[in-house]
Amino acid sequence: MNLSFQALAVLTKEPEIFAEVTEANNQLPFAPDYQPTHIQIRFDDVPCLEVVDGVAAVLVNCPVNYKPPFTAFYFDHSLALFLINGEAIVDRTHAMANLDLQLNPT
Repeated sequence: MNLSFQALAVLTKEPEIFAEVTEANNQLPFAPDYQPTHIQIRFDDVPCLEVVDGVAAVLVNCPVNYKPPFTAFYFDHSLALFLINGEAIVDRTHAMANLDLQLNPT
């Protein structure tokens, strides 16, 4: 796993998350037809938004200009996407055909 200096600096402060990121990078990507029923988005490891069966719920209100050190997306309780300042450290979603529909339910 090649990490930028910035990503490494963030992850070394969070050994449990570093271990989870490493484990997720060793898992297979989600299948193209995979459609999670439970999506959770965490800012700085705090659950902020959840989508269950297409129904969204805000768990924590964040200021509009809030920039968390990292953002994690969990699909059915499994780490799917992990970003540090926009840099994808884990991306198990690249094969998913309907990812936009899952993240932006109508």
